[in-house]
Amino acid sequence: MNSALHLLPSRRFAYTSLLFLFVLLQGIAFRWAPVDDAYISMRYARNWAAGHGLVFNPAERVEGFTNFAWTAILAAAAALRVDLPAFSVIASCLFCLVTLFLTLRLAERAYLEFDLPTGRAWIPPLILALYPGWAYWAFSGMEGMLAASLYLGVLLAACRPLTHRSDPLLVGTLLALAAMTRWEAVLLLPVVVVAIVVYGRDRSRRQRFTHAIVTGATFLLLFGVYFAARYAYYGELLPNTYFAKTGGPSTARLPNGLIYTGELGVTFLLPVTGLVLLRWIRLPIAKVFLMLFVCQGIFAIWAGGDFFPWLRFYVPILPVCAILMGICIELSLAHRARTKRSSRAVLAMFMIPAVVLSGFVIDLGSALAHAGLVRQWKDVGRWTSATFPEDYQVALAPIGAVGFFSDRKIIDILGLTDYDTAHFGQWDVSEPPGHQMSDLDAMLGRRPELVLGNAPTFDHEPTVEEVHRASFRRTLKRLFARPDFQAAYVFRTASFEGRIIPYWIRRDLAAEKGTLPAPVR
Repeated sequence: MNSALHLLPSRRFAYTSLLFLFVLLQGIAFRWAPVDDAYISMRYARNWAAGHGLVFNPAERVEGFTNFAWTAILAAAAALRVDLPAFSVIASCLFCLVTLFLTLRLAERAYLEFDLPTGRAWIPPLILALYPGWAYWAFSGMEGMLAASLYLGVLLAACRPLTHRSDPLLVGTLLALAAMTRWEAVLLLPVVVVAIVVYGRDRSRRQRFTHAIVTGATFLLLFGVYFAARYAYYGELLPNTYFAKTGGPSTARLPNGLIYTGELGVTFLLPVTGLVLLRWIRLPIAKVFLMLFVCQGIFAIWAGGDFFPWLRFYVPILPVCAILMGICIELSLAHRARTKRSSRAVLAMFMIPAVVLSGFVIDLGSALAHAGLVRQWKDVGRWTSATFPEDYQVALAPIGAVGFFSDRKIIDILGLTDYDTAHFGQWDVSEPPGHQMSDLDAMLGRRPELVLGNAPTFDHEPTVEEVHRASFRRTLKRLFARPDFQAAYVFRTASFEGRIIPYWIRRDLAAEKGTLPAPVR
């Protein structure tokens, strides 16, 4: 198509900046802030910067995270004594801006292959910015935007003819960084192989083989160094979170994973865009996109999906989903010249609002609920820090914000940062995906001084029964019903900044005069 229809560099920057501003306003309007899991990485980063090592609890080498590159960025900020919650949001938003720009560039590349006007490649980043989950994850303080930027970088570097000598080194490096950011990015390797094959058809078999070898060797060297270092440090081939999240049989996870993937299909109209992808599968970029969907889908389905709103496991490939929607709009009635413009506008008016409305309808409620819980957990963490001695062990399920703000030794009831629970616990299918492991016998055997459960707060003095009903995890309900727990712990409440915080403290500590700190009021 006419190359003059490319957007000028200045217009690309201006347009993506405008979309980024919209994302910022949306995030501020909904008061999006770091999600609870983001504080897990922050605590690892803070301990690393403080000289305790890359650990959640000092002296406990447990790899309760899978986003090393993001945690390393946070650790660098922590070493500079930067406020980590604020920095995590700022850094994530900056990577959001990068992602919007790279989405525009990849859209231009895809439009060119589909023989479409590249001047209209602004539609996919618009779709992305309008999707409510994009602002949510931009403000989440997590690695999603960094991962999406690296995925797009890999695709942009790989989806072009094999004429640049630096391409294998660049692709291998970006691939290694992506895998250090999210482990499942290793599945980009077959995507890159497909790209080498389909974009190297005019090259000899030897040249393609050499290209693939250099790319793979670069990836294996960089990721191998990282992998060897983390294995030497933690002594485990796989992160602790792998065992905590996949403790049950894979067949039991598949239904959740399929439902989770179904949300992606509904939100981004994959039945429609997928048909377009298959119709034009002869194009090299269509083959690469299809392999990307297959690899990321296999991971998300096998993992059983996720309990977070707005498709966390699919965030790195949402730009490609938006690009396919833009292509679908352009191709819909392209052969009908007279009605081309009006028909495209009608289809765009249907497809783009479908993304926005389905995103809000499906996940807005759970996103707002989680944001409210994190605000409570931050208060509980501050109260714990101000009230109890530094050597107290605190057992609870949402370990992120409470763990970060309390700075106390945490016993993770669900095992994400606890080795014994993740490796030897029992699996409960009734719990949400990724949080189905527990070992209440082992937890009680460690005799934590304080048990917070799921750390709720109340605007009134709650009864024990109210607190039990407020516990949204069945594991905690089983814990509270155990006779040995009731015999060992006594229920108390405390007031903190206008909220009532329920907690359980070991009965022997509560009974000893003068050893129980007065609650902060």
